[in-house]
Amino acid sequence: MRFLQQIFQEQRKAKIIVFVLLFFISLTGFFRLNQSRITELEDFMESVIQSFVISSADGISVGYFQWDDMYDSVKSKDESFLDHYKHDILSTFTIVDEIETLNVPFDGSTFYKFYSANQELYLYFGIFDSATDLYIKDQMIRMKFNPANLLNQVLVTNKLNFNITILDGERVEDIQISSNENILRFFHFISAIFIGFLGIFFLHTFNKYSISSHYEIEGLANIVMLLSKKDAYTAEHSKDVAKYAEIIAKSFGMNRKQQKTLEKAGYLHDIGKIGISESILNKTGKLDEEEFNEIKKHSTIGYEIVSQFPNLNEVAIIVKHHHELRNGKGYPDGLKGDEIPLSSQILAVADVYSAMTTDRPYRRGYTGKAAFEIMEKMSLNQELVALLKQNMVQ
Repeated sequence: MRFLQQIFQEQRKAKIIVFVLLFFISLTGFFRLNQSRITELEDFMESVIQSFVISSADGISVGYFQWDDMYDSVKSKDESFLDHYKHDILSTFTIVDEIETLNVPFDGSTFYKFYSANQELYLYFGIFDSATDLYIKDQMIRMKFNPANLLNQVLVTNKLNFNITILDGERVEDIQISSNENILRFFHFISAIFIGFLGIFFLHTFNKYSISSHYEIEGLANIVMLLSKKDAYTAEHSKDVAKYAEIIAKSFGMNRKQQKTLEKAGYLHDIGKIGISESILNKTGKLDEEEFNEIKKHSTIGYEIVSQFPNLNEVAIIVKHHHELRNGKGYPDGLKGDEIPLSSQILAVADVYSAMTTDRPYRRGYTGKAAFEIMEKMSLNQELVALLKQNMVQ
């Protein structure tokens, strides 16, 4: 009882550890994934807003202030003309907060300049004629952008939440975007909890399957032990058959799972003999027809026993047909050729070889070489016989 309690305590600890690990691994994964997504989105927004500011600057400076009429009106001090188009710019370009004329020297550069200070972004440029050959030497235009409207113009959905930061400098690249979005939200925690419980479920299922499988094999092994008391030959014979079957399966190229299945089938292939009379099992002379028909029932009885365990369905099929012969004269169903499951054909070869090379009360066992000479004339799968021979006879 203490042993079982200790097992349950260890399993409980394992489940807690699995839950905590999966919870924090999931949460870390969500955090990094969302952090990466938000960083990419911030970089994208910065690029979009910077491009938007530059294109707006191009449109205003070239469209309004590289124009003969504008040059002439400013040159002639016609402030009403300039004021009219300032108003037009403010109503057309909502990202522009204000626009003013500065009485400062201008060097004639056709390139506009950005300048930022105290979270404000300004654009400076000159006034030219249409050919940009003439310019106003003592005046410049200064335009102030509205940071809030920059985001409103660019954001396509109000579900996104960003802050705009304008660093002090002389480049439009000094505009930076940061997200107000929470990297981890409520549903991320719920998802991490769900993943943790899912891990516990898989661990529980695995443990349940492993324990169930263990006790199924152990239970059947105990039955084999009981059988060995009825028929001492059966226990050692079953071990040999399991070994030979695994050798053939490996040589044939079967995977590890298939090899283990055949090994189990080898141990359990004669388990049906527990339902056969001891007088028949231990008879030293030749069996009569009635006795032989009785002993043939052991493969079907074995199938009925093994198939009671859900994890051993495949093993049960192998056990049922391990006495089938390729010419159809085997039992219990008289299957022919490839109608017989390949694993059952492997078990049949292993079973015959073990039986022929083992001493019995009524005869001595054959040598390996002599056994194969007889088996090569039997209605067995000769490819499998050859594979076993390669491994057993040097």
